Amino acid sequence: MKPLAVLTAPEDHIEAGLEELPAVSSPAVLAQFLGVTTDCLSQWRHYGKGPEFYKLEGHVRYNRSAVAAYLRANRYSRTDKKVGVA
Repeated sequence: MKPLAVLTAPEDHIEAGLEELPAVSSPAVLAQFLGVTTDCLSQWRHYGKGPEFYKLEGHVRYNRSAVAAYLRANRYSRTDKKVGVA
């Protein structure tokens, strides 16, 4: 799986890239997909950032739809302006 160019790809490319992500992903799989480390995902979880996740008997899992929602909510047209925010 190739890392996703989140900040430079148009929305349709992000959606197409999400099809490669399993319906339910481990932190290692999601980290590779997003091009971040598993430690980064761990920090996001600790601070309440990043995509929503499930914790099943101590195992963290991410749902593809939660990842898609997180990516859509964090689209920017420039560094100080989120897409869709006036």
